[in-house]
Amino acid sequence: MINRSFLKKIKPLLVKLHIFNFLYATYFFVAKIKNKLTNCVNKLTRETVPVLLYHRIDNISADPVMLVVKPETFEEHIKYINKFYKPISLSELVRRLKSGSLLGDEICVTFDDGYKDNFTNALPILKKYNTPATIFVTTSSLGNQASFDWDMKYNPKERAFFLSKEEIAILANHPLIEIGAHTHTHLRLSDFSKHDQLKEIEASKKILEDVIKKKVLHFAYPFGAKQDFNNLSESVVAGLGFISAYENTGLLGIASSDVYSFPRINIREGSVSYLSKLLCN
Repeated sequence: MINRSFLKKIKPLLVKLHIFNFLYATYFFVAKIKNKLTNCVNKLTRETVPVLLYHRIDNISADPVMLVVKPETFEEHIKYINKFYKPISLSELVRRLKSGSLLGDEICVTFDDGYKDNFTNALPILKKYNTPATIFVTTSSLGNQASFDWDMKYNPKERAFFLSKEEIAILANHPLIEIGAHTHTHLRLSDFSKHDQLKEIEASKKILEDVIKKKVLHFAYPFGAKQDFNNLSESVVAGLGFISAYENTGLLGIASSDVYSFPRINIREGSVSYLSKLLCN
């Protein structure tokens, strides 16, 4: 590749030929692409694990809170990650983290809140591409129309419904799907005492286990930023028998990440190019 010192030596000739600016710009463009690719390779060799976070998968006229990914976009995302990664379940992720057996090509798919369209729109796509996923369910309004503050900002005709108990049971029995807990009422846990956090998290775990007739092993902190949970939260989660818990910080997980505060990347509506940038930046 042409280096910068060589370009400087021949600059007078190139200027006369009116091609210096073009070559100089091309040099830095290629260098930038090379650095991007190098960063991606480095992340793979450092055994990074992207855990993707989706919410709703649906077609609606307006998305004021940016929680909705169109089904056709979601399918393109799933096709992309199956081409360049190997999707695994959260249980398999935890097993590999604890055994030190990450391969560097893993990726995980998760959903928060437990919207009905995860069942109607996302599941068929996950099945089509044989992609495992975990759905973290908030349990206070199962089967009802979504009524969190952010849900109320949507057109009433396009407000989502939450999964019903029957749908959760069907999902839990599908070999690709794991059901996780996401508290009972979607509280910001760091605002509450350890006792109140325990009540909130334990209630969701018990309700879900009664529905699916198996252990709920994974938990996602509501909102998920570092200020939204604390050491008490992690202690409660571990004490209740969860084997992992997930935040929402936009970072890639690595082999040494804490399994009780494992990072995730919030995914919004956007092209495969948008997704690839999130996975490489």
